[in-house]
Amino acid sequence: MIPKESLNKLIVSLPDLNTLNFTIFQTPVEEELNIIEKMLPPLIAVIGSSQSGKTATTVALTKNLVKRGYKVGTIKHIPKPDFTIDTPKKDTWRHAQAGATVVISVAPQEITAIRKGDKTKFGWNDLQGVIKDEEVDVIIAEGFKGLAKADEQIPKIIAVKTKNEARDTIKECKNVLAIVGFIPQKLPSFQKIQYFKAPDKLKELADLVENQLKPQLKLRDWLQKLPGLNCKACGFNSCSELAKAIVKGRATIEKCRTLKEKRVTMKIDDKPIPMNPFVQDVARSIVLGFVSILKDTQIKGDETIQITIQRPRN
Repeated sequence: MIPKESLNKLIVSLPDLNTLNFTIFQTPVEEELNIIEKMLPPLIAVIGSSQSGKTATTVALTKNLVKRGYKVGTIKHIPKPDFTIDTPKKDTWRHAQAGATVVISVAPQEITAIRKGDKTKFGWNDLQGVIKDEEVDVIIAEGFKGLAKADEQIPKIIAVKTKNEARDTIKECKNVLAIVGFIPQKLPSFQKIQYFKAPDKLKELADLVENQLKPQLKLRDWLQKLPGLNCKACGFNSCSELAKAIVKGRATIEKCRTLKEKRVTMKIDDKPIPMNPFVQDVARSIVLGFVSILKDTQIKGDETIQITIQRPRN
């Protein structure tokens, strides 16, 4: 395992192709480790009191976004302490009763995972992490008012029954994206937050949510294209910073030297392994130096060399 405080880096000095000089020194891990930034799907919370229209809003929003081609994941908060989606006495219930931490049921049309344990202290990252492997574009979380209301990072849609409820909820919430409800009359403006009357204005609510999502999805797409090495050769401190600059139009992907200068490429079981320019230089020098000492081999330095290491046969 690489120590947290530092790592050994091998430098190959190649004054000529017949001599290899090796030097070992210490370099901070933060500068040289391959840090792959894992971006969780964007999350929007739909909060409100009981019977305020949270589920109707979540369903309508999901339908509208799916029609537009987005992959949507939803999370529903159920506050009842003894609730279980499992059925007592059924096989999966018996698995859990026997002590299984995770029970997964597989049917022809769905897979269900039941994770047992105390989830009362779950945070947003925990909730997003549960669903991130599904590769959704957005997560809509219904409920979780206590967790969401003071969190500035989570945009919120507030479902309300009355004007007073709207006013009081906005006072205790940060980053409110919209208000939605079945109130027949027009709501007064609360901090310039737009009101959408259900159900006839929920398409317009989806427009607002989509405009909120687009920059985040563009950022995700650029991050997936970048190597995630954080080598700083582009002039930015991280691949994330470069991706943000690209989204804002202040940079292009041409700034990434790792993608631009592919002098050395590596694949492991057909999976490309990104290497920053420094690591490419090291690998190139080692391979050229090794090949140059082989019999009947003359290296100029501009050759294409392919080395394949195969699994040993049993």
